[in-house]
Amino acid sequence: MIHSATIADDIKSKGWSKEMFAEEMRQTVTQIENWLNGTYNFNNYTLEAIAIKMNIKIWSFEVQTQIILSVAFVISPVISLL
Repeated sequence: MIHSATIADDIKSKGWSKEMFAEEMRQTVTQIENWLNGTYNFNNYTLEAIAIKMNIKIWSFEVQTQIILSVAFVISPVISLL
């Protein structure tokens, strides 16, 4: 859902229609609607292609989550020893 919302927001902020975005991505409007409905399971290739075309950072969501989880797991065992 995060990816769909990010993509939809960026399409809107650029003033593009679904048709314009579909043409830019060389996809059908139906495929774009599938991407934006919030249930599409994006693969890395598709996300990378969208990010490059729109000049957006889709990966920042995953990176932030991984950093937070990594810090939590590293700190927890140290605190429990005290």
